[in-house]
Amino acid sequence: MLGHWTIAEGSADALGILTHPYGSPVAPVVRSITLAGRHVKLYLLPTMNQGFRSMYAGHVMVQWSVGREIVQVSFHGHTNKQRQRALILATTLGG
Repeated sequence: MLGHWTIAEGSADALGILTHPYGSPVAPVVRSITLAGRHVKLYLLPTMNQGFRSMYAGHVMVQWSVGREIVQVSFHGHTNKQRQRALILATTLGG
């Protein structure tokens, strides 16, 4: 599965609704990891079928800070881990 991916940058308040939507009965799995020498949060976001109400439903997402802003890169689907890792590394190495 190729899927799609998104990139977002903004304040934690503005982007937090994507990872913790109001009224969602399920929460994402969040892990702190080091990727390409950078401390990041890895989110495994539940699917819409599980009740997760966000455009990131069913995504794997990496989030890190740049100054006062946060950056999020997400990929739809929990399959094709090699392609996800390559895209995450390519995106985070320049920032």
